[in-house]
Amino acid sequence: MLPQAGVAIGMALVAGSYFPEHRDLLLPLVISATVLFELVGPLFTRLALDRAEQSRQEWTGSE
Repeated sequence: MLPQAGVAIGMALVAGSYFPEHRDLLLPLVISATVLFELVGPLFTRLALDRAEQSRQEWTGSE
């Protein structure tokens, strides 16, 4: 996921250079959202995989 974070921050920097009037809002917003998603993304992915496994077990009737 780190390469995606780099792309998001890079795009925010490019957008900030194209729209300097929005740079003060754009950069902190993108950076904070990127940090948040990097922290909680793996947790939610694990939760989704656990639920999918439970669903598969219920569907097939196996452990």
